Amino acid sequence: MRTSILITIILVFIIVNILTGQADPFIIVEEKLTSITDEEKRVLEELFKVIQEIDILQNEEKKIAQEIKEIKQDADVLKNQIEKEEEEYRKKQEALGQILRSYQRMGPASYIEIILKSDSLASFLRRINIIRDLAQDTGELLEEIESSKNKLIAKKNELEENLVFLEKRNRDLNDALDKINELKYDLENYIANLGEEKAYYKDYLEDMKNAWTEVKIIFSNAAKDFSVIVQNTELSPEDLNLSFSIYGVKAAISEEVINNIISNQPHLEKMLVDFQPDKVKIELPERKLILIGNFAIQGDNVLIFIAEEGSFYGMELESSSLEELFIENQLVLDLKSMLGNNSKLKSVEIKEDFLEITIEWNFFSMSQGGELFDRS
Repeated sequence: MRTSILITIILVFIIVNILTGQADPFIIVEEKLTSITDEEKRVLEELFKVIQEIDILQNEEKKIAQEIKEIKQDADVLKNQIEKEEEEYRKKQEALGQILRSYQRMGPASYIEIILKSDSLASFLRRINIIRDLAQDTGELLEEIESSKNKLIAKKNELEENLVFLEKRNRDLNDALDKINELKYDLENYIANLGEEKAYYKDYLEDMKNAWTEVKIIFSNAAKDFSVIVQNTELSPEDLNLSFSIYGVKAAISEEVINNIISNQPHLEKMLVDFQPDKVKIELPERKLILIGNFAIQGDNVLIFIAEEGSFYGMELESSSLEELFIENQLVLDLKSMLGNNSKLKSVEIKEDFLEITIEWNFFSMSQGGELFDRS
């Protein structure tokens, strides 16, 4: 009876996987990790480091390739602009040449003769103004030619700089491709030398890579949602634990308050914030992702999380992998709605179980009834 039930459960699991597509990579990785030895885990950690390096280099390769594409487009635009400027320059030079040739044919004596033949004062003044206008037009044309020349030189210099930078980025791209191929070769050799277990490790690495790719998207979305939620949250003076000193206003926000904000948002990925002396631990427990870092002040009332170390399923994350998690979205605490528009963060300190921030005294806002004090 028990055997038939077990077979039924397995069949249901297989059918569900067929209907829903590929199984959850997090479940697959977690199941495999529970049955490996310390030595196997050490090998997998080394292989995962190489996978991370390849992943970072491939992203860098895409970034450089996009840059090269944009530089080439800019160069094409500049070339078209240079052609137009050269044509304008040529036309203005021809116009100036015609004026000068006309002036040379007539000679200064001719202009004097024209003026002296005036039959009235009005005619005399009119002819003087005409000659003055001719001279002025010549001067303006000279200035336009000089301006066109300077624009042309500037655009040619810009194009030359772009082409030099393009050459550098092409070299960078080739270097990145060489490193990727080298790392892939080393990885394949490493796996090939594992003997009979190579198929197992190769299969595991593919699952690990899929899980890592997915967790980057999940964390980026979670960071964005969390930042928006905090920005739109107002806390009571009790939650802020306000105190006053000669150095300014102090607020102490406990990890419990922050975690309650998160838990009250059912659509938000489960996240745990743990304040420890001089560091912050951010954890996505269901994804086995742990980040440790600190907060830095950005602007007047924003704290931004800076990851300094981390792990994924207990495996250390490289610094470049940590940076990759925050490419699309940063994890920020925008405290404007909590502290008021007139607040300005002076310092931030992480202590056991709470975040302590010091806000600069603003006597003007106090006298006007700033938001921070209105809620107290």
